[in-house]
Amino acid sequence: RDILGMCLGATLAAEQGSQNAYSTDQNVEIFKQDDVKYVNVDTTYVGGIERGKKINLVASGLVDIIISPYVAPISDLFTPMNRGRMFTIVRHPIFRAAAQYEHLKTVDRDIAQMTMVQYASSKKIENNWMTRFLSNKLTGEVTSEHLVFAKEVLRTKCLVGLFDNMWASLKRFEEYYGWQYVTDPGNQYQCRKQALVDNVDRYQIKGKEIKEGDNEWTMLLWQNKFDMKLFHYAQQLFKEQVSLFPEGKVPLQ
Repeated sequence: RDILGMCLGATLAAEQGSQNAYSTDQNVEIFKQDDVKYVNVDTTYVGGIERGKKINLVASGLVDIIISPYVAPISDLFTPMNRGRMFTIVRHPIFRAAAQYEHLKTVDRDIAQMTMVQYASSKKIENNWMTRFLSNKLTGEVTSEHLVFAKEVLRTKCLVGLFDNMWASLKRFEEYYGWQYVTDPGNQYQCRKQALVDNVDRYQIKGKEIKEGDNEWTMLLWQNKFDMKLFHYAQQLFKEQVSLFPEGKVPLQ
């Protein structure tokens, strides 16, 4: 996100859209926060997406990138005249869950008192987050049918990037979407380079190292068994999607 907003200079729709003086306006407006341009629509929750539809967010032409976990509701913003092209960065579900736990310990007193194993067996943990949002099964039991649906969404609708291949993923996004750093190339490319370094530092797991087979891994896997299968499928798609680009234009991994 830092690369899109700070380095590329794109206008984003994200949670900042509900944190400004224009958040209830009946027109799409652009504002700046921390040197990044945003529109006054919060697309990270369903109510914000519905508001975006009412005030013609996409048709306004003012937004470049829409950030949201709600794949199904967000599709209602687009029309045959105003299409969208989806991309994502997929992270290993166990390490994503562990990083989420470390973050939540700093903002949730209950979780701060839990071990990772206790957290993994509590109602606080997300269950198969990626499968749920791609299949729009946000509550209730997730089944193999939802996994199949989620895989099809990734295969047919999404340009896939991998967290562990961040540089290669970014190169693919830049090539596919035609992102160019032309306003101030020297500073923009330096910004891009620093953002990639900061991304690695920011999302490192600060607590105990997790290894496959230990209690923490086993419990987190129990909560993410469908997401693990989806992750392996995303890795496969990442390899296959190199065919979308002219030979030699993007790194293989």
